[in-house]
Amino acid sequence: MKKAYKLTICMLIFLLGLTACGSGGSDREQNQNISESRYDVGMELIAKLSEISKDESYEHIILSATDEAVLKIIDNIRNMDYSQPEHIYRVKNLDEVFSAVMFMGQSGGEIYSDISDTVKSVLETKFADGLRNIITAHRTSVAAMAVSGTYVVDTTFVDTSINACEAYIYTFKDAYPVMVSYVPGKDGAVAATAGYIIVDDYIGIDAEALSNDTSLVMLNIKLEEVEKK
Repeated sequence: MKKAYKLTICMLIFLLGLTACGSGGSDREQNQNISESRYDVGMELIAKLSEISKDESYEHIILSATDEAVLKIIDNIRNMDYSQPEHIYRVKNLDEVFSAVMFMGQSGGEIYSDISDTVKSVLETKFADGLRNIITAHRTSVAAMAVSGTYVVDTTFVDTSINACEAYIYTFKDAYPVMVSYVPGKDGAVAATAGYIIVDDYIGIDAEALSNDTSLVMLNIKLEEVEKK
């Protein structure tokens, strides 16, 4: 049992990526708007993500892909329009999702007792951005995971209103969604990261279908549609 659990943790660490953040974004008091700074930074990152996806030099230098399935996904992305999102959703229960994914929803017992506070803290620091990889892995192929894990962009900006990790899903009419995470640091500094959620069924998906998607339900992800202030 312990071996299986340790293997699960190792896989999740791989999927969670390298973004540093503390867990947050629980289902607490937040309005249904996305601030101008969050929206603008998110759209800037999405434009940058789309740009590097269309540049073959990035593919050759970073990915060095020869697998036909990987190349097909990249070619599809190059023809997708990321100029304007159809909807933006906030993941409103990141704390609960963290518990469900990392500790199988348990709040105590053997699983928690086997993990030190330091390890738990490190896992929390990787969670917000890594969530998109978990969703992709839950629904798609190794090829999709390769692209999702490679085509990632980030930036840093200042926004003192962000005091806990946040994650938003931007959906598009004819394109894969993009998850943008916002990670607070010191003195109002925020690290923002964006990457694709490569699931074919999510292209042009509406709010009801996304909220009721089997993968999101199994991961206990609750979404709230937001609008730009």
